[in-house]
Amino acid sequence: MQNTDDATSTSPLAIERLPAHRIFTRFLGFGVRAFGGPTAQIALLHEELVTQDRWVSEERFRRALAVYQALPGPEAHELCCWFGMLRGGRLGAIAAGAGFMLPGVALMLIASVLYTQFHDTQGFMQPMLVAVQAAIAGVILRAAWLIFRRMTRTRVTLCIAIIACMSMLALHFFAPASALGSETVGARIPTIPPHALALFRDGLWGGLTSFGGAYVAIPVLEATSTGPHGWMEHTQFLDAIAIASVLPAPLVVFATFVGYIGGGWSGALAMTAGIFLPAFSFTLIGHNFFERVMQMPRLHALLDGVAAIASGVVCATAMLLTLAALQPASASAASLHSALPFALFLGGLLVATLYRRIWTSVLIVVTAALIGVLSSLAF
Repeated sequence: MQNTDDATSTSPLAIERLPAHRIFTRFLGFGVRAFGGPTAQIALLHEELVTQDRWVSEERFRRALAVYQALPGPEAHELCCWFGMLRGGRLGAIAAGAGFMLPGVALMLIASVLYTQFHDTQGFMQPMLVAVQAAIAGVILRAAWLIFRRMTRTRVTLCIAIIACMSMLALHFFAPASALGSETVGARIPTIPPHALALFRDGLWGGLTSFGGAYVAIPVLEATSTGPHGWMEHTQFLDAIAIASVLPAPLVVFATFVGYIGGGWSGALAMTAGIFLPAFSFTLIGHNFFERVMQMPRLHALLDGVAAIASGVVCATAMLLTLAALQPASASAASLHSALPFALFLGGLLVATLYRRIWTSVLIVVTAALIGVLSSLAF
């Protein structure tokens, strides 16, 4: 049975077809349970579709994962599109990808509305978010280290990743206003709000340049949205990442929040469409090509080099986000004990390292939020 599967791995017709509505509901179920980031999401897909239901063989799944990890975009979402393509062609790929992303996008839209309606700088909200930012910085740093290890298995890729990391850090410190710069807290209202088409373009660029996964999209959209011509504060951007980290969705759903701050509902939908479009398109357009690439070891070295660059960018971004989270600029953050952000950072890092489960990120964020609220009342 396995040999037959591998022999026909270049054809989506090798597996029994399913109607699009069944594929959509199946992956909608995955989307509702997609907590814990890409590692947990990929593990969930593997457990149910490979180990239990045997849609494909282990070897075929590993080859597909290797290719999609080297491509830009959230690999878990791309794997959903790949599975949908195998079972239902292009319509199945759309159904699978839409089902997987829908719960997270809907929840992020709700969170964006609530954030803009109830966010304040004097009450408990800001200290709570400052605490969450510090804790989630530890989670991001841990994830960055895992990505770095996974993508630098040779001396060549290690050197490439280190050069990429150092280059990004140098760019930041020599041009601090360009990305991840320090700013005062307050709602930035741009003179000319970004048009939905511009937000779609920015989201599309983030989706096309996020080689190595969603964490690479963070510096791309951060530079656009919080830079000199941006429309949101850096602390708001960190809040977007913190909220996305606890939702059942690919991490790139933080773009929905960024788009909402920039252009309301139309901006949120435009940026969401832009950042997810490449993940759909790679499978819809290039499925047969990528199936052939899986069988071509000569191209693996090139893909490894691209992935190494991405891992260096991810590590630099994680370091800069950590520095920003540990040095909150908000005046209301003074109500927190000065050592608390660092303690929450270490706690988030340790828990993410020692307790790698689906609910780990949710546990870290909820705990940090409670500590932030209580500390603001105490101090």
